[in-house]
Amino acid sequence: MMVDSQEDNPGRVESEERSSAPSPRERLAVSAAPSLPSASTGYDGFAWFYNRYWGPDFCRTAMAIYQEILFPHLRTSAEILDLCCGTGQIAAALVSRGYCVTGLDGSSAMLAHARQNAPGASFVEADARAFTFDHPFDLVLSAFDSLNHLLTQEDLAAVFRCVAAVLPPGGLFLFDLNLEEEKESQGGSFDLVAEDHVCIVRSTYQPLRRFKRYDLTLFAQNDAGAWERSDLTLTQRYHEVETVRKMLLAGGFSEPQLFDARQDFGPRRRDCRIYYLARKSQVLRHPSNLSNTSTASPEKQAGSLP
Repeated sequence: MMVDSQEDNPGRVESEERSSAPSPRERLAVSAAPSLPSASTGYDGFAWFYNRYWGPDFCRTAMAIYQEILFPHLRTSAEILDLCCGTGQIAAALVSRGYCVTGLDGSSAMLAHARQNAPGASFVEADARAFTFDHPFDLVLSAFDSLNHLLTQEDLAAVFRCVAAVLPPGGLFLFDLNLEEEKESQGGSFDLVAEDHVCIVRSTYQPLRRFKRYDLTLFAQNDAGAWERSDLTLTQRYHEVETVRKMLLAGGFSEPQLFDARQDFGPRRRDCRIYYLARKSQVLRHPSNLSNTSTASPEKQAGSLP
């Protein structure tokens, strides 16, 4: 689903062992920086809840949006990298459309669910800031504000470099980011209570750092009927639209097309989220030239994708 940045590193939850050897495609991915904090440090303990609730919910909305802004640009049987793939619901939906999908995530527990949910896809455990493949993809996709969990511009730039490296010229990159204007930015709490599990989420907002912190307390009933508690913290950063745009240009992408979920997708999704759709450029732009580039509208750029 996501990656932990160096500023958010809860205690590690023991990873599940894989039930089978990696496929040839899975062996193609290499995490180039094993010293970076692993995404599994926080998200392993959250995987079962994400798989039951958030993964299926966002997948339904995302596929309807992708039908409008993404699928018309893809060839039949396109090769897709689902970056921060989480529990694999989107990967499964893409496979069902005939695409060849590889999912990458830093959480072994998330990937265990993904392999069950999308047996037709391949999955790789690696860090989104430090990966490589020995073959290109037509599209790299990162969904459900996964990249908001990168807390520094350096981490976000590292992801963009890795993505550019596995795309051919003209290859597509689609991701979405939450905006600071979201109504939940001031903090609050919510809970979910079911017969055999409870989830309590308390959120706080740090405006100077543009950080949104989620403290989760989970209770789940085990096979013996006893209740077990687990606690974890997830942190997001709101990245400014213009900053992200310039980082994409500096990272080798063309002018991105922006879609504002509050305005562009009708009643399906009215949350405070921007979708960025860009192609890998033929020529890398030098960062010193970016100040003279016209500013993209945060609402939506007019016209077709460059």
